[in-house]
Amino acid sequence: MRAPGLTLWLSLGLCALAGAAMAEVPPLSLPGKVTDTGAAHVSHAALRLPVGAWDNGRVPVIDLSGALDQQAWRIEGASEDTLALLAQLTADLGRQGFTPIFSCATDACGGFDFRYAAPILPEPQMHVDLGDFRYQALVKGTGQSAVYAALVVSRSGATAFVQLLTLAQGEGAAASTTTTTATATEAPSAAPSAATSAAPTAAPSDIGQALDRDGHVALDGLAFASGSATLGPGPYGSLAALVAWMAANPTGRLAIVGHSDTSGNAAANRTLSLARAQAVRDRLITLGIAPGRLTADGIGDLAPLTTNATEEGRQKNRRVEAVVASAS
Repeated sequence: MRAPGLTLWLSLGLCALAGAAMAEVPPLSLPGKVTDTGAAHVSHAALRLPVGAWDNGRVPVIDLSGALDQQAWRIEGASEDTLALLAQLTADLGRQGFTPIFSCATDACGGFDFRYAAPILPEPQMHVDLGDFRYQALVKGTGQSAVYAALVVSRSGATAFVQLLTLAQGEGAAASTTTTTATATEAPSAAPSAATSAAPTAAPSDIGQALDRDGHVALDGLAFASGSATLGPGPYGSLAALVAWMAANPTGRLAIVGHSDTSGNAAANRTLSLARAQAVRDRLITLGIAPGRLTADGIGDLAPLTTNATEEGRQKNRRVEAVVASAS
């Protein structure tokens, strides 16, 4: 029996498990009474690693290929909730050189749709409580030598469940940014998460393509309160797409540029546009982008997309853009 998520996300090549080189499973400090519940080992696999939440029928992913290792455990008597357990395991991986690139929880991930689109071992090997699960994608290294990891943590009553997936890229493999519809799961659409901005969000695939084609793209869907530089909690598909683009372009750098309309004082508008750009840069850093690969600037109303004479035009002109400063 194969889980729908594995059917969608894994495309397995010919492999001989005996003597094949496998991705090394990083050691984890699992609390409580631990039982191994399942594993998958493939010498060569093509994997679409989720790096964003389910949004409008799509999940932002990084296309990878290489040696795949998947392991799941059941933990009896663990006192930690899923947030604390994920933080502990992420710290374990951090000490081994892994850096988080995306994290989400339950409804903010996309609930049912995300769970059944993600590369998760089937029941009973890995149990995911749809009311309480967390996902974390991580990376160690850059370029063709990078190793990617994905943690899934869930809890049902007094029992916790953990899955760790690692993929070590093979020779000549390259990460690239793409999206998928995940309709192969035959899952019903989840209700929009309250944590997701109601504003229209650019398709993550379009963001990567725009950066490669035009060198810049507006990050639609970011939620700022009126007159504020505080970025809402997200998650935002546009930022996940930037993380994926940076992973696919390991020497690339981005300038995050804030823009405003012509309402109000010009100097104040420039200050606010810079503060919003800095907030987006800060959020990208928390998602795992090295600070040295990002700069922030604000130019106020100096580069409008359209007229400032209408409210619709002013809304379009109030934006944050990602601009390619250098690419790999």
